[in-house]
Amino acid sequence: DDKSFPMVKITNEDFPVVCITRKRVSDGSQYFGPYTSAGLLREALRIIRRYFPYRSCEKMAQEARMYYRIGLAPSPEQTNKGEYSKTIRNICLILEGETDALIKKLTAEMDLRSKEHKFEEAAKIRDQIEALGVMSESTRSYSRKEELGDLKHLLQLTKFPARIEAFDIS
Repeated sequence: DDKSFPMVKITNEDFPVVCITRKRVSDGSQYFGPYTSAGLLREALRIIRRYFPYRSCEKMAQEARMYYRIGLAPSPEQTNKGEYSKTIRNICLILEGETDALIKKLTAEMDLRSKEHKFEEAAKIRDQIEALGVMSESTRSYSRKEELGDLKHLLQLTKFPARIEAFDIS
């Protein structure tokens, strides 16, 4: 169909935009991918955005009014550059597949917030950790099912293999 694979682009600016693109440009932006399914990528970003709100529109003021009200974008009045940068770094860790490292980092941050008696912030971080755990497990589960499906098709089996044995003959 003459399309290239989709990638996630994170722009290089004070409050970066996170979006899907099919073209890599040398503009200082970070790119993650390529991914095989644009639909699954959009769904993944939708889930990530629920727990790590980010900008997805070039016009920050207009977007913030609408998306901030429903909890999907940072508030331009309340968000400072450092706080938003931390959110973007967390999103990068997710896209790099470093969810275990991110969970450890967020757990330490949640414990610190609890000790400081900032329980609402700690609860928000707890929700992020739970979402990452679910996403990580569902990704592993999906990958296993996909690999077994490929193997079943390749070997022309009628059902999924129950056991796989391998021998090294070198």
